[in-house]
Amino acid sequence: IKKINPKPSINKIIQNRLSEKDFLNKNNIKTTSYISVKNESELKSSQDFIPGILKTCTLGYDGKGQYKINNEKELDDLKINFENHYILEKLVNNSKKAIDDGIYDIAESLPNSGTDLENIIAKSEHATIITEVKFSSPALGNIREITDPVEIALKMVNGGASALSVLTQPYMFDGSPEFFMKVRKMVKIPMLMKDITVDRIQIDAAKKIGADYFLLIQSIFDNGLVNDIDGMIDYGHDLGLKVLIEAHTKQEFENSCNTNADIIGINNRNLDTMKIDLNTTKEILDNTKK
Repeated sequence: IKKINPKPSINKIIQNRLSEKDFLNKNNIKTTSYISVKNESELKSSQDFIPGILKTCTLGYDGKGQYKINNEKELDDLKINFENHYILEKLVNNSKKAIDDGIYDIAESLPNSGTDLENIIAKSEHATIITEVKFSSPALGNIREITDPVEIALKMVNGGASALSVLTQPYMFDGSPEFFMKVRKMVKIPMLMKDITVDRIQIDAAKKIGADYFLLIQSIFDNGLVNDIDGMIDYGHDLGLKVLIEAHTKQEFENSCNTNADIIGINNRNLDTMKIDLNTTKEILDNTKK
């Protein structure tokens, strides 16, 4: 059996349920009837589809992103909210907007710490603490008033942090590459560029601002919102950067282990629902072969 990779133009179509149906219909290939809605108010006013199946455009074909709705109460219980429920899509779109807005156009070029975080973790007698400079988040909104990130970072280092994670995503997180660079100039420990990485432009920025690591979120790739995780890892390694991959489920963790990422972390927060379950890490590790 010969595997044929579709052209990019076809890939773009088939990775979106709605564009796929439109494409098939335009080519006289019959599909099941459907209603397209663009926002929550349109969804609530389109009751004709009940009972039926509600599907998102781009959250996979393996049962993710689709819900059986038998009545209006079930629709209400689902608490559809396009700002929060489909947070992964929102995060990816925010990064694309930040790229278009020139957020990652960096003029400076700073060195990283030159320190191996993996070695620090391996040799530490106690749990290695990586602290984070973050002013806002999708789950909590404003966490604290935006103040001097260097002052915050220095307190963290003095408190025993082995590495720092600094947000560079402006939308929903109030981060910036400028904050990262201010901290980089004042600390010598390893630093992670904490962002929703969707493009090599951001990896180039990570190199320029002096990051030791940049973040990739496994679920974004597993859901088809961004492609070529292996290519992104290789690109970062070619620039002398290391990669931290974040996973939330057992499958995501296994997929992350099959990459060349340098560090794999488990996020106890479900990015689809924003809920935290502290048992997540234990359950994943207990069911994973060492």
